[in-house]
Amino acid sequence: MEVPTSRGRLDTLIVYQDQTYVIEIKRWSDAIYYQKGKRQLAAYAKSERLADGFYVVFSSQHQESDTLFEQEEIDGVKIHTYVVRTNFERPSEFSR
Repeated sequence: MEVPTSRGRLDTLIVYQDQTYVIEIKRWSDAIYYQKGKRQLAAYAKSERLADGFYVVFSSQHQESDTLFEQEEIDGVKIHTYVVRTNFERPSEFSR
């Protein structure tokens, strides 16, 4: 369930041992939507007064050779991005 914040609804808000973490989860559709999600996460993190945010993107478009982790700063918030590949071979297609 998305968590209501002052800037709308956030995918995941974790509070653990007096630390708060925000996680935005998306499905890859295109590069514009991908970048928009990062800006959205930065805004959520700022509204919660956090220095970091975590962005998890599930993608069937990325290959093993693609970069699947990056860090950058957006509007003063450090964004940790993880791309999770979902384009695996089906078990019946594995070579023996």
